[in-house]
Amino acid sequence: MLQAWDVGLLQLPWETWGWQSIALLAVLISFFIDATLLMLGYGFQLEGLKRWAKAELLQTTASALLVILLVSLVTLGLNTALGAVIGGESTIICEGKQQTINESGTIGFVKCKLCEEAVQLNQLYNQLFQKNLGVERAASVIVSIAGVPIYDGQMVYFEDVQKAHFLGEKIVPLLVSLQAQWVLMNYISANMLMFFLPLGIILRIFPFTRGIGGLFIAIAIGLYVVFPTLYIMNDPTYVRTVSAPTEGDQFNQCYPGFGGVVTLVSSFETGGDIGGTVLSYESTAELLAEVTINIMFFPFIAFAATIVFISVLTPLLGGDMGEMMTMITKVV
Repeated sequence: MLQAWDVGLLQLPWETWGWQSIALLAVLISFFIDATLLMLGYGFQLEGLKRWAKAELLQTTASALLVILLVSLVTLGLNTALGAVIGGESTIICEGKQQTINESGTIGFVKCKLCEEAVQLNQLYNQLFQKNLGVERAASVIVSIAGVPIYDGQMVYFEDVQKAHFLGEKIVPLLVSLQAQWVLMNYISANMLMFFLPLGIILRIFPFTRGIGGLFIAIAIGLYVVFPTLYIMNDPTYVRTVSAPTEGDQFNQCYPGFGGVVTLVSSFETGGDIGGTVLSYESTAELLAEVTINIMFFPFIAFAATIVFISVLTPLLGGDMGEMMTMITKVV
């Protein structure tokens, strides 16, 4: 009975009240402590204590406003970002189809692009593997007469084998990076507004946790709103528009320019080589270079700009990046 009562006591506030109620309760506690200290300051004529208590009352009032308004403000800011910055009816191309931002959402679009690029790289790797099988077999053929070799396949196909190995070694790290980005986006969508934002608001109420609370709020807004917005704006298939797309406006293939070439990897054929009618090594290298920029360069730009946004917003919310900014700078 005691164990069940303890578990119920621990779960009751979070399950029945919600984090808003917990935050408002924390605000009331902070108000009570600040008011008590202010009375003590006036009672004993302690000017320093009076000034500190007044400042904390203002900070607590600001925290109370954050509790009441911040989620609505974040939602409003997200809608504003969609409408004014990105454009809710702006179009993107993912998995060979044209979509509007309103249809997929910012984080949904980022996940779609990561999935698309992972599929493209898997197709490219499988084609490269199948092509190299025939080349490896041909390279292992040795013909000799009376113990004297007159034909060595390794000498003929050495360059092709090395090209295949080199390209395969380049694809694997890109797939690892895509998996890491996919896990990160899942974490952002699941935790930024459900954990970091409410926890940051609660921690910001009290003086001794105000720094980390302001940092949590800035991280939640930056990663949930700013990062996917910049990711979309950097995508080559992004076309900003304020008018709704025409009905049935679908693309049968990806954007014909820089960003979507690799979507059609499986349909490109250059016959004549051992291993079947697949992409040549030169074409594979060109496509791999283009998709590498999509996977590594554009997300890095969006992430760097998001870090700058967090470092600017954190002091405005009473937080402090401190050593964390130094660590991030060194890692980046």
